[in-house]
Amino acid sequence: MSGLSTTLPQVKAALTRNVVLRVERHSPLAGQPMVQAGLPVQPATPVLTAPASVAQPLTLAVARELGIAPNEVGRHLVRPLGAAVAQGEPVAVARRGLRSIQVTAPTAGTLEAIDEETGTLTLLPTVEQVQYPALVAGIVLSAEPRRVVLRTSGDVLSGCVLLGAETSGRLLVLVDRPDRELSPELVTPDVQGAIVVAGMTVGPATVQRLREAGARGVIVGSLTAETLRDAFAIPLSSQSVGWGGQSQQRLRHAFRQAPLSILVTEGFGRLALAAPLFQRLQQANTELVALLNAESVPDIGRPSCIIVREGPGTSTEIPRYTFAPGLIVRRTDPRGLGAVGVCAGEPTRQILQAGSTVGWSVPVSFAPGDTVMLPIENLEIVVPDDKAAR
Repeated sequence: MSGLSTTLPQVKAALTRNVVLRVERHSPLAGQPMVQAGLPVQPATPVLTAPASVAQPLTLAVARELGIAPNEVGRHLVRPLGAAVAQGEPVAVARRGLRSIQVTAPTAGTLEAIDEETGTLTLLPTVEQVQYPALVAGIVLSAEPRRVVLRTSGDVLSGCVLLGAETSGRLLVLVDRPDRELSPELVTPDVQGAIVVAGMTVGPATVQRLREAGARGVIVGSLTAETLRDAFAIPLSSQSVGWGGQSQQRLRHAFRQAPLSILVTEGFGRLALAAPLFQRLQQANTELVALLNAESVPDIGRPSCIIVREGPGTSTEIPRYTFAPGLIVRRTDPRGLGAVGVCAGEPTRQILQAGSTVGWSVPVSFAPGDTVMLPIENLEIVVPDDKAAR
């Protein structure tokens, strides 16, 4: 075992307080930044505009439609090449006896080119432009055609997966305990434009009510197969339960166009939102928060809720921690997913497979008299003790 590492790994915590963060707003297609480095932004400030899709050129058979020679198309154009045309607007006209024949644009676009051999005209359709708001208050660090990088500060609560679009709004806590399920009758008109803390989970009827009332997002401990199936027509297999994996990527893709965003903190099933995270969200009630994907918060690398603070923050580096007595942790393995406990001792090295590898395990107390030795790869630090930081 002499060649094996004896160094305890250091990990990020689920709750990180008062840090400076880079937030990246991305577009899959090249667009145009709408801000410059050094400028302040607010959550609603547009920072990037980009096409929603790649335009596919359309070919109009002008010579055939007008009954003219292929090399005469240019002389019959109503507008010059490069001009923008509206849907239904004539693009070419010819006289046939006493009447005029015209070719109209099937969609709005730009007249791109003529092919004199085939007698066709190429129309490049106009593509809808998408504006990407900052979602956080901060300062612009850099602005490029596909990415705008912002600096913000606040507290970060990391989750399991974000289903739906990134969004921001004021936080509204609608339950009094982390193990409560938000019922439809608790949804009031106040949720319009808000990010709702819904406790353990939400059922299909509550999801429908939140959507109708105009909520932008929800933070829950877990989602059930029933909610995914009935509210969003998404099947959930037993292999979908847990952290990470291709199943969550499939769910994210399916939820991309969902009108309601959901940050899941624990996993899938009926798992309470971890109490320390719920308590921090209670403290942030009515404050501005943003729900962001992992790639938008590279310093964290997890889907996250940022409780935005416009002050400078106290640290520009995300702290890492080693497992130590007194730290609040939660299980991330399927057998005990979401269970919250306290480290009850120092980590020890454990032989995992016939002496070939060595891992670290730590005793965790979940209740008086209920202490279990668990591999640290099956645990996450929820709330750290700053003395344990790197």
